[in-house]
Amino acid sequence: MLNKLKNSIAPNEVVRHKWIKRVLCNLDQNSKILDAGCGTQPYRRYCQHLEYYAQDFGDYAPDKDSDGLQMDGWEYGELNYTGDIWDIDEKDLFFDVVLCTEVLEHVPYPNEVIQEFSRLVKSGGTLIVTAPYACLPHFQPYFYYSGFSKEWFVRIFEKNNFEILEISSNGNFFSFILQENIRGLKVIDSHLLKFLYSIVLIPKIILDYFLSKIVKDYQLVFGYHIVAKKISK
Repeated sequence: MLNKLKNSIAPNEVVRHKWIKRVLCNLDQNSKILDAGCGTQPYRRYCQHLEYYAQDFGDYAPDKDSDGLQMDGWEYGELNYTGDIWDIDEKDLFFDVVLCTEVLEHVPYPNEVIQEFSRLVKSGGTLIVTAPYACLPHFQPYFYYSGFSKEWFVRIFEKNNFEILEISSNGNFFSFILQENIRGLKVIDSHLLKFLYSIVLIPKIILDYFLSKIVKDYQLVFGYHIVAKKISK
């Protein structure tokens, strides 16, 4: 019930999934695509028209005793490459497309990851990235950054011969606040306090929902969605 509520009024994941699906479905037939840091491969189903390769370090296992957000029932599926995302065992300029979604905050060397993607992507090829701007710790112990700014993407992509074709933000100030207010219900153990919090929260949810539709303040967002083209040096 709580997840349905969150998805309907503060749709961080919902908006991101729709965006990724649209971009993937518009890629050229039979393009070689690397899903880097693929996790459970949620986007493989949108790559039926592509030559799909999966990469992940392969060692994540949910720990119920760990702090932060975790995910039960974790299954990687078949991986073509297992190891560090900044050092993938494949020849230069092999892929037409690299997809990397919500991964950069989980690697200690994000700059080197973009450098590696530049090595792997053909000239004229495509890099598709989503990453948070501000997020809570999750998937510990593999959490290193709470997010990345628009300026970081512009600087690092340009340095690694990527021209940004599209960069869009996901959410705004009030949709972000709305999501975190709802998340507050999960961290309250006392039934009485949860009840009192809910009473106060309902009018706040309604107000923030309408403000998120009217006041487009993008100083605080869930994250960024980027499509970039590899250019020749």
